[in-house]
Amino acid sequence: MVALDDEAFVAQLPATAHLACIIGWLKELGADATIGDTGIVHELVHLMHLTPMGAEPFELGQVRAQFARSLLLAP
Repeated sequence: MVALDDEAFVAQLPATAHLACIIGWLKELGADATIGDTGIVHELVHLMHLTPMGAEPFELGQVRAQFARSLLLAP
């Protein structure tokens, strides 16, 4: 998911959110990091409510960076 371009990432938001749920659970990230106000799953759901590619580039970039940082499985 991290390697996708913005358009493909946005097109795959439901699958991305699902993956975030699974990895968040496996890593035991907890509610604040996943579904809290600034949690990665919560942020992905916010993006799903926007029209395709309708996210502000900064917001999309922030969520993508958070996704990559929070859900990294191996360094």
